[in-house]
Amino acid sequence: DIQAHDYIKVHGFYVEWEGYNCFAVCGRFWSQAIEAVEPDADIWIAFRYLNASWTVSLYSNKLEVNRIAEKYEYKGKTGGGHKGAAGFQCAYPPFLKEIDDE
Repeated sequence: DIQAHDYIKVHGFYVEWEGYNCFAVCGRFWSQAIEAVEPDADIWIAFRYLNASWTVSLYSNKLEVNRIAEKYEYKGKTGGGHKGAAGFQCAYPPFLKEIDDE
């Protein structure tokens, strides 16, 4: 837990997405670890690149994150899950600004 919390503190970041105050971290983390570091976020996001796509996990104790996940479809699969924990796959995380190489 200590290593996870330290990693989240250093590498996590706030982002406004879908109209909510979100705290995101790249890696495979459980909601309790992220919440312990940033308890005030509306949504906690854990995301990682795996098998040529991004997997995004959403957690919240305030919102129905499954409704957000259901908006995203990738390769014929729609996101979904439970009220407090849901996820989806994508080509690029929608809450990140794409880098323009120009």
